[in-house]
Amino acid sequence: MDKFSFAILFTVLSTTPLSVLSVGVAPVVTAVSDDAVSVITPLGRSQVIRASHPVSKDDVSFEDVNLDGYTDIKVSKYAGNVEKFYDVYLFNAKTNRYVLSKEFSNIPCVESDRKTRQVIGACFHASACENWIERYSVDRLNQLHLQSREGTYCDPSTGNAFSYVDFFKNGKRISSTSKPLYAKDHDNHR
Repeated sequence: MDKFSFAILFTVLSTTPLSVLSVGVAPVVTAVSDDAVSVITPLGRSQVIRASHPVSKDDVSFEDVNLDGYTDIKVSKYAGNVEKFYDVYLFNAKTNRYVLSKEFSNIPCVESDRKTRQVIGACFHASACENWIERYSVDRLNQLHLQSREGTYCDPSTGNAFSYVDFFKNGKRISSTSKPLYAKDHDNHR
């Protein structure tokens, strides 16, 4: 660690209660300028992350996305009417660096569910009627494995809406259930 990084880390640690900040767990953002996010990693190393676009401090958020015990960095990339995408930088404890994960970055509204130990794509969207959530497991190499997909769709010939749940194993769908939400010609206003 260079003297500048150490001075910043020392200043942050000496002015922040340890209950709020814990070295080895959370990164410290030291500066955000144009496309550069300067951080001190959970293990105390200074690193500049280059985003794919100009960012502000409000675009940077933290979450243990891959559920490995280290806080990762999400940089807001773009948002549509429903979907929101992030550049996701996973912390690699062996190299003490954040590394961009294209796989995690391609999941809309990516978040982790600590209770189920799954990564969630919470806002997939294809049309006003077709929306879904995907759940993934993460292996030790940070590769995602689709576990389930739950959502809604419409039959284009009738306009009838359905909900469904699909389960996957080894990349293949192993079960699927669906049920009607309502029929287009059904009077929902009685």
